[in-house]
Amino acid sequence: LTVAGASWTANGGTFTIDSANTVTLSNAGTITLGGSSIGGTQFGNLTIADTTTVSAPNANLNVSGTWNNQGTFTPNSGTITFNGASQNIDPNAQPFNNVDFAGTGTKTLQGALDVNGSLTINSTLDVGANQAINVAGTWNNSGNFTPGGGTVTFDGTNQTITSAGQPFFNLALSNSGTKTLGDALDANGAIIIDNS
Repeated sequence: LTVAGASWTANGGTFTIDSANTVTLSNAGTITLGGSSIGGTQFGNLTIADTTTVSAPNANLNVSGTWNNQGTFTPNSGTITFNGASQNIDPNAQPFNNVDFAGTGTKTLQGALDVNGSLTINSTLDVGANQAINVAGTWNNSGNFTPGGGTVTFDGTNQTITSAGQPFFNLALSNSGTKTLGDALDANGAIIIDNS
């Protein structure tokens, strides 16, 4: 399914497509996702074409397949929930607001991950080829985190880090404010503290 119009609006109904199928958002401009029931949308594989800017709703969107961003993603104040089995995620250096890694299997990063809000792990998150992760909000891990040789940077203010005994590799604490540990912290590599 290819969407080439300027908007995707869900009012009173929901859209569901399984992880074996792909929705491509392709427009030489902006596609705005919205409507009163957009939060019930379930994508399978989701591709954002290279000429396209997607403006996300201030709601939750579910993705059960691959996230392949070749364009621009504007997260606004919404949440993306990766709720499938094994999934590959390529953010293309575009930030998310909140991200929830749910479902089963392993979510593998194909590029650096930037989260302006909270990051929640309820399944397994793998950094792939040592991809970097930046988080400005809460880190809440109740699943599994495979850090490889990557760096996780907490670059917000007044953040809480709950790691559930899962180690980081390199860990950087930056920006102002207080980073509060929700449980024991384990870093297999370096810990860098920089409040500039």
